Amino acid sequence: VWFNSYSPAPNASGSPSGLANDVIGSFSANGAVKAFASNANSGGYIYGFVAQNGKLWFGDQGGNIGSIDASGNETLDTNFTGANCGPSTTCGIVSQMAAAPDGRYVWFTDADYNNSVGYTGSIDTQTGAIQEFNIGTLDGAVRPNGPAPYGIAVSGSYAYVTDDRNPIVDQISIAAGIATSATTATLPDNADAVALTPDGDLWVGDFSGNLNRFIPTNFNTAGMLTFQTTMTGAPLFLVAGPDMLFTVDGASDDNVYEFFDLPPASSSAAPSTGAIPA
Repeated sequence: VWFNSYSPAPNASGSPSGLANDVIGSFSANGAVKAFASNANSGGYIYGFVAQNGKLWFGDQGGNIGSIDASGNETLDTNFTGANCGPSTTCGIVSQMAAAPDGRYVWFTDADYNNSVGYTGSIDTQTGAIQEFNIGTLDGAVRPNGPAPYGIAVSGSYAYVTDDRNPIVDQISIAAGIATSATTATLPDNADAVALTPDGDLWVGDFSGNLNRFIPTNFNTAGMLTFQTTMTGAPLFLVAGPDMLFTVDGASDDNVYEFFDLPPASSSAAPSTGAIPA
């Protein structure tokens, strides 16, 4: 199990843990904890990280993308092509990452707040090549609050990207690390959290505490089903399992929520829910 450290925090006795905001750590099967200080990192928070092709890949607020191999060796990648701004860093903040089912590519979101441009990008984990694609060019959507791509989930043919400042979600056509076009659906509110369940359904958690379901073969606003949850804030993320979703309520961080009995594509029944005290 891998984790990231956002900022120094107290340990069980109330003393500072000593973990900086640019640390990635792991728990082994026997409970051993390792912390890898991202010494090549320029000092930004590490948000997104994902395993692919024998390495853990990560991105940070400084626009750096790197990887850690099984021996703990870290590499900061500089092989950027396409809409890169570095030439060795992404255009903005690397937010979230998702591994493609092909076992080769990692996809990520990049919000360039300074220039009001949003990107999705891909990493070829075999060659280290990194490309970025302007989301506004792909979908042509109007974003009154400026683009802020954040959450991402990937299937075989599509990347799904949410927007932290606008109530939209994109279905982006992808192939071999290239994004070619995008379709946009409108959500009830802005959103971060997005996940694909094993049966292929797309779920998006928005800032009003809604769960929104899409059938990828019928991806549009009219085909969206919205379920109001008991959460008081926005889901920070969604983790999908067979017939269930897990998230943390962003308003308090005090409860882990489980949503189960997810309805199949042919049903509009609401999922069951339960709060798990943290």
